[in-house]
Amino acid sequence: MERYARIQKNPAKEFRRGPKEKEEPQKVEAGYGDGLAQEAREHEENEHKLRMFDLDPRYGPFIGVERMERWERAHSYGLDPPNYVRELLQTGKYETEGRL
Repeated sequence: MERYARIQKNPAKEFRRGPKEKEEPQKVEAGYGDGLAQEAREHEENEHKLRMFDLDPRYGPFIGVERMERWERAHSYGLDPPNYVRELLQTGKYETEGRL
């Protein structure tokens, strides 16, 4: 069986080298990926707004009712639902049914 010698580092020698030079972080230019990230953030924020509309009891029950139907029903009863919900739903980018 072969034996290998253990080599110990000399702490004094390590100390004499001095501090390591810090590398500056590379700058990344704004590109195509940033637009996708921004779009994803906006989509997530809008989904959150729609979820808050779903959970707001002032506009009636939302289980079994599509969001647009619920918005229209609340509007017809004069409950003043937020216009941005209607605008978001008309874009067609969001689910029409609310979720828990």
